Amino acid sequence: MSELTQMYEDEKFYLQRFQIYNWGTFNGLHVFNVSKLGMVITGESGSGKSTILDANSALLVPSNKRRYNLASTNDGKKRSDRSDVTYVLGAWSKKGDSNNQEKTEFLRTSPNYSVLA
Repeated sequence: MSELTQMYEDEKFYLQRFQIYNWGTFNGLHVFNVSKLGMVITGESGSGKSTILDANSALLVPSNKRRYNLASTNDGKKRSDRSDVTYVLGAWSKKGDSNNQEKTEFLRTSPNYSVLA
């Protein structure tokens, strides 16, 4: 094995801390410390577990390969209604309007921004 190959095999990168600011229903700054042993994300339905995982995907996965909220798509084939825009604006509810059309409600107005680190 060459020295160069050995050097790359010895290098490992670990996610130690994950930070989100104004992403989905998480307003303000939220910091998640991650152990080298891993972590478990638990909570009730609608508590933000998928939102945290989607933020991680937005940071680490190229946009042309990223698919948000795969957990809710059952077989992974249905198109998710989540996008960068819905996360930045904090989409949290859909309600019918007077014309029986679904209207998404947002926590933040446009223009706005989110930060993932």
